[in-house]
Formats: sequence, structure tokens, C-alpha cells
Amino acid sequence: MLLPHRSDERLAELIAKNILTRLSPVGSLLDIGCGDGIVGDTIDQNIRYRGLDLSEACLYEQNPDNPNILYVDPKKLFEILEQQEQHDVVLLLDVIEHTAGFTDLFEAAIQKTKTHIVVSLPNE
Repeated sequence: MLLPHRSDERLAELIAKNILTRLSPVGSLLDIGCGDGIVGDTIDQNIRYRGLDLSEACLYEQNPDNPNILYVDPKKLFEILEQQEQHDVVLLLDVIEHTAGFTDLFEAAIQKTKTHIVVSLPNE
């Protein structure tokens, strides 16, 4: 599904409102590359949310006080991912293109989903 949006709108928020609401049932969500965790703030509060991002990432201001978000050392990302349980939905929103081994990240995400992976890329 293509989701056109204006450049001044946050894609993660649009996906949370327009795509995640169409998937059911969603009881848990793993947001890889979560930034400030906007998806966790946007989704239904009954959905168990876990956000992961790199400790050195700086696209959005980090939210270190949020207990649902882990900011991890880049060298430990795959180790931390491996420790995560499976979730109904895994998000990879504008993150794969920043990853040298994007295939490895995508394959790790596949291992952590029960039903859906939602991927977005900044270019068509």
C-alpha cells in the first residue's frame, strides 16, 4: 500500500493512524528505529509497544525516560533484537536505508513478527 503524504507530515504517525488500524488483531508492536517513539504515543494504549533505536541516532530527539523504548549501542543491536519476543507487528519505518547490512536487519525483523512487517522507505 502506498501512503502519499506531505513532507511536513510525519510518516510514522500516518502509518500508525492509517495502516496499523487496518491490521487486526494487534496486541503487540516492535518499532525498530523508533526515534522519539511517536508511534507508541499514537497507537491504542492497549497495544503493547516496544521501541528500539540506536543510542547514537539523532534524527529525532530521543526519549530516554520512556520505559518502552530501548536505545542501544549499534554493535549490540542484533543481540538486543534476538532477545526480544515475537510481536504481532514489526515496524521498519525509514530505517532500512540507513543500515549497511539492510538485508540482515530485515531478516532479523522477520524472526520477531507473528503476522505483519510494515516497511517504509523515503523514496518511491
